[in-house]
Amino acid sequence: MINLARAIRIQEESASRLILEWTGDEVRLVGGADCSFDQQGSRIGAAAVVLTFPGLEVVETAQAVRRVALPYIPGFLSLREGPAYFEVLGKIVNQPDVWLFDGNGIAHPRRMGLASYVGLSLDRPSIGCAKSAF
Repeated sequence: MINLARAIRIQEESASRLILEWTGDEVRLVGGADCSFDQQGSRIGAAAVVLTFPGLEVVETAQAVRRVALPYIPGFLSLREGPAYFEVLGKIVNQPDVWLFDGNGIAHPRRMGLASYVGLSLDRPSIGCAKSAF
């Protein structure tokens, strides 16, 4: 089972490494990623797309399906969905200048939502676009 106290410490330490300002680099490619679960909740599918910007023409897509390793625990979505995102994003050849994720980023109690976690892990700018507030 997961040690939540340790996970909280890791989230807090990781959040201190976030860079919350844009460097001004030109954005030529944007990426988006989302995931979904099967009806039983035992498998997770992740999909990613890379688009030109501002034209929004599809450059590349990728998909991944894997078994779910952890149950849903509020505040720790990155531990449940992160592995699927890492798998699908590892298939992307044309790395975008910025990623958009279906999940919170800094709008998380410890500023380490899914988007922050994946972006920091990949050393890529990321934006969280959650369907609802945490």
